[in-house]
Amino acid sequence: MDIYKAPNHAGVDSLAVDLQSFEADIRIGGILVGGTSIGSIAMDNLAITNTSMLIYGH
Repeated sequence: MDIYKAPNHAGVDSLAVDLQSFEADIRIGGILVGGTSIGSIAMDNLAITNTSMLIYGH
């Protein structure tokens, strides 16, 4: 994983993240929407590969 500063399309500094490979099993015990539970979620063998992201806000 590489993390660095890079400009977005508007030229604003952003957090850049490049992932070569990320693998995980994820479990979320409870999801609330408007204070009401809509259940849980599980993902086995989640794989994210060759991904680049720019994260920015205002």
